[in-house]
Amino acid sequence: MIRRLFIINLKAFLSGVLRMRRIKTGAAKQIALAVLFVFIFASIMISFGSMFFLLCKPLFDAGIGWFYFSLQAVLSFVLSVFGTIFSAQTLFKAKDNELLLSMPIRPFDILISRFLVILLFEYIFELIIAIPAFTIWILMEPVTLTGVIFCVIGYALLPLMALSVACLIAWVLSAFFTRFKHTNIFTLVISVTLLWLYLRLYSQLQTYINMLLNRGVEIAEVFRKALPPFYAFGSGIANHNIIDAAMFYLWAIIPFILTVAVIMVNYQRILTTNKGTVKTQYREKAARVSSACFALTKKELTYYASKPMVILNTSISSFIMVIGTVMIFLRRAEFFNTMAQVSAAAGGMPLSVLAAGALAFMGGINNLSASLISLEGKRLWIAKTIPVQPKIIYLSKIYTHLISSAAPCLIVSVSAVFFLAKSVIDGLIIILLPQTYIFLVAVAGLSINLIFPRFDWLSEIQPVKQGAAAMIVIFGSMIFIIALFTAYIFIFRHFMGIMAFAWVMAAVFAAAALLLWGWLSGPGAKKMIEL
Repeated sequence: MIRRLFIINLKAFLSGVLRMRRIKTGAAKQIALAVLFVFIFASIMISFGSMFFLLCKPLFDAGIGWFYFSLQAVLSFVLSVFGTIFSAQTLFKAKDNELLLSMPIRPFDILISRFLVILLFEYIFELIIAIPAFTIWILMEPVTLTGVIFCVIGYALLPLMALSVACLIAWVLSAFFTRFKHTNIFTLVISVTLLWLYLRLYSQLQTYINMLLNRGVEIAEVFRKALPPFYAFGSGIANHNIIDAAMFYLWAIIPFILTVAVIMVNYQRILTTNKGTVKTQYREKAARVSSACFALTKKELTYYASKPMVILNTSISSFIMVIGTVMIFLRRAEFFNTMAQVSAAAGGMPLSVLAAGALAFMGGINNLSASLISLEGKRLWIAKTIPVQPKIIYLSKIYTHLISSAAPCLIVSVSAVFFLAKSVIDGLIIILLPQTYIFLVAVAGLSINLIFPRFDWLSEIQPVKQGAAAMIVIFGSMIFIIALFTAYIFIFRHFMGIMAFAWVMAAVFAAAALLLWGWLSGPGAKKMIEL
């Protein structure tokens, strides 16, 4: 029974991550998908391998080879916990809990099958770091059989410790979410925070590597006292210390057994107890009369705000731009130095045009409008039957895209004007060029989604990340901006200055958007009825 439940849970988990349909997928698509995943994992492992290559010999030469293994254990642990923390919530609030408990299936079998699925992905996250670290160690340092055995056993047990922590955090979050009114906001805040930490760590990675190389012994001593389980992991492998190795095994196994035991004892009660939710108190208010477009836009924004993962996957550059604005105010000198260097590398390009182009590039990455038709899903019949012209529906979706993308970009543009504009012309181009391009992307994304809709999704993540329209807008927008910059460098700079070129492009973006809107209002209106 555990094996069958494991397979079912694994398929259900993958259906939310991968593009798994009920129809058969062609061999070419399967091969392409496999190649894509191999490329992604290989790229990540090469990045970690480069870091371990720089650290391996200096740490072993300094007599702290254990720190090499402890560091990779910490990285694997953190990646595994953060990678499965939200997935682990399925242990406590899966949609099929009542159905499974109504069958002659033991709660123990349900729990273990779900544990195994999460543990499988813990191992996958660990291998992303363990494989390059292990390979570099074998190639650069003398290796003993004892060290290899301790290393393999440590790799086998490390995910158990990560799973224990991930499950306990997921348990707390599940209990908290049932009592918290605005769970979507909380999930969004956590996701954005984790994203910011990732970007922060990645941007400072070289600094941290240099710090380890220069102050490795000092940092290792602090590490040994602060994180004894990971010190035991590294000491057992590098120093062949069987006592430290055994201590790590206990650190990994005992918390895992206790976690499983505690959850197991309370599992049926956890699944069946009605924890209650915060209910909105009804307050009588006078109904407000509004236009159809306003009402539809409000409906779109409400749905958009209720889906944190949709927000992150369709409006990520909005968060980056807002965070970037805050960083500009906090680090003005560093910002000006960076802009001056980029301007010099671009042949003395004016800072105003450079900022406008960068904002246009960032704003064009957002692909919300390219998913709004697909996100209608099974509710599409409502949009087709309400007594509203299709162009009003289109307009509400375009407004939703502009509110989520153009508004944050406008805030950043005004900040950039304050710092970079030397004249009114500079200020106008910083504001107008990104706005016209975002308007074009909004209309173009909706048009493309109308041509390439996807309604067979099982999770909202699928159309916003894997839909053809979403992919076309993301990559097409980036390639388009890069192509324009390249065309100016090699062709148009012989005929006009960069400022004139920027104004021409702003006019072209606006004109193209209006032409596409004309198509949406005319032939595109019939397309909605045909869907």
